[in-house]
Amino acid sequence: MSDINLKAEEEYEETLNRLKDYKEKLDQLIKDKQAIKAMIEEIDRKKYSAFMEAFNNIEKISRKYTLKYIIKEKRIYLWTTKRTHFLAVFLYL
Repeated sequence: MSDINLKAEEEYEETLNRLKDYKEKLDQLIKDKQAIKAMIEEIDRKKYSAFMEAFNNIEKISRKYTLKYIIKEKRIYLWTTKRTHFLAVFLYL
């Protein structure tokens, strides 16, 4: 006849408690991940909105002063074609 593990019930309860703790931590991590993703999406929306507002303003100015622009490597380069107005600017996107 084999020995009976007298601590089996106690070990079982400890394992259940650890499992419950792990589940709670996992649930919290999932909530935190969702919150971080939501923050990133909000930042991206605000960044896009700010870029489009700046872009539209540049577009208005370009029509007024006959500005030319190109977008290259996350920069906007501006210049005018009139000799009396020289402007060379670049903006980081």
